[in-house]
Amino acid sequence: MRITATSTTRASAALIWLTLTLAACSSGQEAAAWDREIPDGVRQIELGAIDDDARSSKQFLQQELVIGERGDDPNYILDWKLDVVADVEGRLFVLDAIAGRIQVYSSDGEFLSTIARSGLGPGELSQPDSLLLLNDELLVQSLMLARYRRFSRDGEFLGDVAFDMSDSVQRPVGVGVRHAVGEDQLARPDDFARGREEGFLSQQLAVTQLDLETGEHIVIHRFRPNRIPLLWMEGGGMMVELPEAHPSFAATPGGDVYATQTDEYQIYAYALEGTPRWALRVPLPAEPVTDVDLEHAFDLLRELGRSLPEDAMTRIWRPDRRPALARIEVDGRERLWVFHHPRTYEESVSGKVRVDVYDRDGGRLHAGWAPDIPWNYVRNDLVYSHHTDDSPAGEQAVARYRIEFE
Repeated sequence: MRITATSTTRASAALIWLTLTLAACSSGQEAAAWDREIPDGVRQIELGAIDDDARSSKQFLQQELVIGERGDDPNYILDWKLDVVADVEGRLFVLDAIAGRIQVYSSDGEFLSTIARSGLGPGELSQPDSLLLLNDELLVQSLMLARYRRFSRDGEFLGDVAFDMSDSVQRPVGVGVRHAVGEDQLARPDDFARGREEGFLSQQLAVTQLDLETGEHIVIHRFRPNRIPLLWMEGGGMMVELPEAHPSFAATPGGDVYATQTDEYQIYAYALEGTPRWALRVPLPAEPVTDVDLEHAFDLLRELGRSLPEDAMTRIWRPDRRPALARIEVDGRERLWVFHHPRTYEESVSGKVRVDVYDRDGGRLHAGWAPDIPWNYVRNDLVYSHHTDDSPAGEQAVARYRIEFE
């Protein structure tokens, strides 16, 4: 449901936007050039950056529920590859891809039932990739089987929706009653031979809309090719986690779609059919990628038992600067959340990140901080997340957070 703002709300939002913009413009930083051509008639929004002193000190997400292991109870043992959605009653549906099942929990976190089991037969799950709640049904995406398996919320198997793998979308978001919006790989990664020479792989992604009834496939936004750092060793290449840009998108149930390349603070807004609505940019200073970042990335690989060559530092491509943004999300009130990329390694392990919140027309509403967690699903003022908990064993957990502004 879209919330219609009253005149008082609009006035308050305008005052907040004006205050934040004026407080941030003293640095004189200029925004980078648009990374794509803006069509005539599309509104361009240019805002000042928000200094940390002008940000709210409040974290905008407060954890209120965690579902994780409870002794030896198998109904609370969750594996590492999870997805989660929640219905209007607050029930949580947790897809455990490794176990091939959907665990159902009450809004208080109590186990209720299991949907499906592992297998290849009708209504069974084999290596599922994601879970959608669309038109009051659960849709389990399996790229391996090239289909969505449909279930009622009570667990009844309703049949399959097949799709052409060439028209599949990854990380799909349910929109309306029959559409999915997700990432589509337009170009295969460069072969390892080139990666061995240059120290990176290249891929091109797009934001794509898929009609689940007709199979119609529309490209909404094409990202520029992005580079993935690659360290070539005997036996093959190994991807290395460095602070490089990762294309990001978000979509609301009402059909608003957003995309960013993340190297610059630039957001592009679209209607579901791909019509551009507006473009927004904010100037941010460029922060370098340092040897410290590379050493920490290599340390993580060593912890996994990987043996690295002595000249690893010189054999891998590294970006010149840190990305401006980490990702974008939309909440259950159709507000756009823009997460900044950490500016230093120390910030990246602090557990919190800078975030700016906008309305659907590009008006800035809030600027503050939020926990650095993945968003799996949103409903109203709630965010559902799968992540590793804080226990010594690092158990897998599903958590619910409540959005709270000032």
